[in-house]
Amino acid sequence: MLIIFDLDDTLVDTSAFITPKQLRKAFLCMQHLGANLSESALQELWTLNAVSGSSLEALEEFVRRRNIPKDFYMRARYVLDQELPEDMTIQPVNGAIDVLRQLQVRHLLAVVSYGDLQRQLYKLEKAGIDSAFFCKILVSDERNKEKYYLDILRAEQMSPEKVVVCGDRIEGDLVPAKKLGCTTVHMQRGRGILACGVKTVVDFVVSDLIQFACLMKSLSNDH
Repeated sequence: MLIIFDLDDTLVDTSAFITPKQLRKAFLCMQHLGANLSESALQELWTLNAVSGSSLEALEEFVRRRNIPKDFYMRARYVLDQELPEDMTIQPVNGAIDVLRQLQVRHLLAVVSYGDLQRQLYKLEKAGIDSAFFCKILVSDERNKEKYYLDILRAEQMSPEKVVVCGDRIEGDLVPAKKLGCTTVHMQRGRGILACGVKTVVDFVVSDLIQFACLMKSLSNDH
């Protein structure tokens, strides 16, 4: 079988190691520019992030609530999107490397991630995840990943019935995969904790990669 993983909060622990630090940098930028923000306001920003679809959405809502000038916001947004610093700690999600090592014995593995190519590859490297685990690593510039899934299926000559897609975002990761006829696995981590999928889109739900590995063992035995 072919397994296509999302990257952020599916293989790399973005929510714990990257997002809070980037938001703090954006917050300090606005503070430095003159925005009247106390340290308690930073907690408000983090709380907004926990219930938002992205860190950018959280920043936008925070700016709206606090009536922060647009030029302050634009500068903070630039800081949020800056390259990740060399000294930033980035970790794989629990069990990622062992699970990938185990899965590659019986399956083809691939990654399709949304974002900036160099930034996403840097996350993989920094998290200690060997790119050699994957037959393909594609980075999409749009949240809907359908055409990238198709590229991999065609390149590997795989029918959708033999493809499993695992990601935390139902709309961007799983809806396009289900449309193609792939088996979909919702990873309830990061942004995925907030998402509630319907049975027609989500075939299986897991909370970590250890559960996912068990699921794949069961699916492989069924085949």
